[in-house]
Amino acid sequence: MFRCILCAFDTELDDAVVANKSGRCICLRCYLRETGGAKTMEQRLRRELTATLDMLEMT
Repeated sequence: MFRCILCAFDTELDDAVVANKSGRCICLRCYLRETGGAKTMEQRLRRELTATLDMLEMT
């Protein structure tokens, strides 16, 4: 497990873009955000996903 130096969240090795031996890294989410490669989710899709997850929590 690595810890992202930008967001400070724990990150799995396969989600670490830049990692070093000390256990610190830059996670994929921060890397994409900082390099301008992040894609936003459409509002319609976000609403549908939220509704689906809410339904799953109820069951």
